[in-house]
Amino acid sequence: MAINSTQRVAAVLVRLLRGETVTFEDWRVRYGDSKNMRTFQRDIADIRRALAENEWHGELQHTDQGIELVNGTTTNVLQYSVALGQIAVASRAFTRGELKQVLAFCRHD
Repeated sequence: MAINSTQRVAAVLVRLLRGETVTFEDWRVRYGDSKNMRTFQRDIADIRRALAENEWHGELQHTDQGIELVNGTTTNVLQYSVALGQIAVASRAFTRGELKQVLAFCRHD
């Protein structure tokens, strides 16, 4: 199944939020050999724009290994995950199975 540009950008952003480094070669393999460098650059520009518009405390940085999200965002993601987990448990709005799924997502399983 082909992935659209919105899904591709969201997937790359999630990888960056998890602390992963994204390279053009890895991106090209994941999303199809037909993708070119210009498309990759547009995806990264979309992520930069979304981070700025949402006042995210961090920025994308080019390193020798690839592109990374830096300036404490990994800590923020951990804090947000813990907060979301606590809210999910305290709300008592989920079944046991649903709660396990939410908590697994917060742990990045």
